[in-house]
Amino acid sequence: MEGQRILDQIAKFAENAGVVATTRLLEYSYSVVQSIVEEAANEKVDLIVVRKRGLSKFKQLVVGSVSAGVVSHANCAVLVVK
Repeated sequence: MEGQRILDQIAKFAENAGVVATTRLLEYSYSVVQSIVEEAANEKVDLIVVRKRGLSKFKQLVVGSVSAGVVSHANCAVLVVK
């Protein structure tokens, strides 16, 4: 699975930097934002890291932005990276 391979690389990078990190590939049924926020709350995480995909302003308006949704709804710190 490509997603899991990427997450494994991220976890190894964090470990090599001395950072304790947990990665998880989520399956969602309705809302990506809701799935991320609920998982973070259930696991009592300190930080969520999400990637900004760089959607056009029009696409952001139509489909929304996952990173913006997570920032708006998470009960912990959120780091958005390019």
